[in-house]
Amino acid sequence: MTYGNNVEQLKQYNICTLPPNDKWIDIREGLEFQQQLLEPDSDGGDNSNKVRKTTIKFLFRGRNPDGDKIINTFIQESFDFYMEKVKATQDFSRYLYMLVKTSKSSNEEGDSEDN
Repeated sequence: MTYGNNVEQLKQYNICTLPPNDKWIDIREGLEFQQQLLEPDSDGGDNSNKVRKTTIKFLFRGRNPDGDKIINTFIQESFDFYMEKVKATQDFSRYLYMLVKTSKSSNEEGDSEDN
């Protein structure tokens, strides 16, 4: 069974959009998030054959005195949520494979003639 191939499974998905770059957005009260996309400066040459490195920074900002606690709690809750979703996709099915002999080897044919 392929995950996501029937309506019931697809109903489990949420549609999410990416946050805008370089803009602070409110996640919950007292907690903001910003995503920054950092690309190296171009040297003006032909970059078609070069590997380009892109860095994505995720920034969190808490405006309360206990902002670090709010940020850490949010990250832990997010990670726990992710772990639950990964756990739900684990396949605990058992598969049985049996060796099927399709033809005799020359050694086995010779052995049967000797008997």
